[in-house]
Amino acid sequence: MERGCDLGNSYVPESKFKISNIPNNYISGIIYKKSQYLAKWELRYMVIGPGGLLSFKDENSKESFRIAKDTVNEMWTRFEVKDKMLVLKVLHAGRKTEFGIPITDYTV
Repeated sequence: MERGCDLGNSYVPESKFKISNIPNNYISGIIYKKSQYLAKWELRYMVIGPGGLLSFKDENSKESFRIAKDTVNEMWTRFEVKDKMLVLKVLHAGRKTEFGIPITDYTV
């Protein structure tokens, strides 16, 4: 079986979100992002690099969201678990963004 993430009701292969031009020294992976206005959890491919955090809807899209490293004021979690996700909150440029890290079975 291809490496990927079991998100409870669906299995997402890593290749669906692998962006080939990301340098090896960056941190990247599949994560959920809570939409700012609809408060809906959406699956994203996230990349953390020297400039900050980038979000992509899939491998063929341009970045859909960015948090520049110099705008981050605070990052926290209270080990809040929602829908089999660990919720991580980031305060940046006066806005709060929530991310959900899947904590279900990860197949290697």
